[in-house]
Amino acid sequence: MVAEFMDYPFISYCNKLELDGTKARVSREIEGGVEVAELELPFVLSAAKGLAEQRIPNMKGIMEAKNKPLTVLTVPKENSSLELIKFELPSAKSGVQMIAADDMDTLVRILHEEAKVI
Repeated sequence: MVAEFMDYPFISYCNKLELDGTKARVSREIEGGVEVAELELPFVLSAAKGLAEQRIPNMKGIMEAKNKPLTVLTVPKENSSLELIKFELPSAKSGVQMIAADDMDTLVRILHEEAKVI
C-alpha cells in the first residue's frame, strides 16, 4: 500500500539486501530456489526473518553516541500531497488501582461505575 501510494517498486519477503550507490541487489527465497533482483533506489521492501536481526550495541558505541550531534531535518512542503490537520498529545492515563483477588464486590462495583463501553 505504501509503495503504491508513493509510486515506488515493491519487493516482498527479502532475506538479503546489498546496497551499492543508487542500486540495490535484493534476494528472496522462492519455491525451488532463490530469486535475485537488482533495482534503483528508492523502493519499498518487506523483510523476511533473518534480514534485520537485532544487534546489541557495545558500550563504546553507546558512549560515543552521547557526544555525536543530533541533526534535525525539516520535511520539504512542496510536492507533498499530505496535510497536517491536527496534532495533539494523548490524554493522560489514570493510575492503576489494585484490588485484592478475593474482593469480587469491589471489582464488580468498579467495573459498573468506571468501565467505559466502546
